[in-house]
Amino acid sequence: MYNNKNNYSDPLGIVELVYEDFEYTNSIFSLIRSMPSDELGLGTKNLNEERLYKRWRLYLENSQSVSKSKIDILKN
Repeated sequence: MYNNKNNYSDPLGIVELVYEDFEYTNSIFSLIRSMPSDELGLGTKNLNEERLYKRWRLYLENSQSVSKSKIDILKN
């Protein structure tokens, strides 16, 4: 979904639906617009949403890295 986010009118809204479907898992808490953040606001909605997209990308990259490590362990 992330790679095709430009094909959706509200990709962060879909992330919020997934968050709800997975019973508010802490693993994607930081990707939800309505949740409090430890970081200061950036001044505009667009800048704050861009930060969420960056977090989303980093989350996916980290998840892929962990999954690859688990697969490598299982192969050995």
